[in-house]
Amino acid sequence: MKFDKTGQTVRVDGIPLLEGVAEQVGLVDDESRRGVFLRAEARSLNQFWSVPLGTIAALDRFTACARRESTFWMEPCAGAGVGEIPGDTQWLLARRTDGRFLLVVPLIDDPLRFCLDGRGGVLRLWADSGDPWTVRRDGVGAFLAVGDDPYALQEDGAAAVLRRLKTGQLRREKAVPDFVDLFGWCTWDAFYREVSAAKV
Repeated sequence: MKFDKTGQTVRVDGIPLLEGVAEQVGLVDDESRRGVFLRAEARSLNQFWSVPLGTIAALDRFTACARRESTFWMEPCAGAGVGEIPGDTQWLLARRTDGRFLLVVPLIDDPLRFCLDGRGGVLRLWADSGDPWTVRRDGVGAFLAVGDDPYALQEDGAAAVLRRLKTGQLRREKAVPDFVDLFGWCTWDAFYREVSAAKV
């Protein structure tokens, strides 16, 4: 797949994916060739800033996870329009009218944490350092990929993001004890901030 940005449109193999993208957004090649990374630049140094990613071309439906009010939980949501994508969205999977799927994953580019927001009908990429004294004006803020199989797209996207960030391993690469299958899906549910090896 060949990703490019011409004017305000990000395309793959000539097919528009995002329309109305700010000029301050550029593409960074993905070494794994599974997708492309989006580099964003603010107009000035700041702790908290955003750039428009525009609208999702040929959007049919989406599902997303947002970290709203809770430190511990992501909240799922679904909808049919960009304006329904909530603030602080950490993961977005959109089904297009052509049957393909678009994956958008906000990233951490130290010291910035990125997220998505669709309020007002425009998809925005937000950057936040979490500290008014820590300012930055640019960063690689999101991973973008497209595919026919949403499950394969998730796996490929996770592999591409981890390859770039070099911060962890995929689940299939980790040794996990057998009792995990009986424990449940989330240690936060039992321990919150008091997680320890002894309690597990």
